Amino acid sequence: MEDFDDNKINIIDKDKATLLIVYNNQCVGPNRRAILLLIIYNNELKNLRVVGIHSNFGKKTTAKDIKSIFTIDTLLFPNYLDENHAVFE
Repeated sequence: MEDFDDNKINIIDKDKATLLIVYNNQCVGPNRRAILLLIIYNNELKNLRVVGIHSNFGKKTTAKDIKSIFTIDTLLFPNYLDENHAVFE
């Protein structure tokens, strides 16, 4: 995984269970349903680590693109990039 500055990230946390969502920002389903549920889980389940993985299928996605689906200008849980959709595959 990579962050929005092209840094390699290890998303495994041995101290917490991790819930991953692999999605594409342009897909309405995750943006309307799953992302909201993940925000709730992130806020209420403190022993669960919520991580979003955006799979790119073409154009480079930025942090601003990801933030555009939220009503505030911040990421409500960690989001990383799957540049060539290998994780998705």
